[in-house]
Amino acid sequence: MLVKVINYSIRILIVLIGIILISGLLPTHGFQNERMVKVFGGIFILYGVYRIVVYKARLKQLKREEDEKD
Repeated sequence: MLVKVINYSIRILIVLIGIILISGLLPTHGFQNERMVKVFGGIFILYGVYRIVVYKARLKQLKREEDEKD
């Protein structure tokens, strides 16, 4: 159970980092191109959502395989 919580927490954190980058809450004075920061934010969001979906699908698959053994 703790492993599930950690997995979901990290994946949600990745999405939140993306949201922070897109919204501009993080100071980006060192970057010359602010559009690139927003692109990276979008990539973080998409990657985080992708990882959540893949993880949920894998958990369902493992549960189905476990039920078939019983």
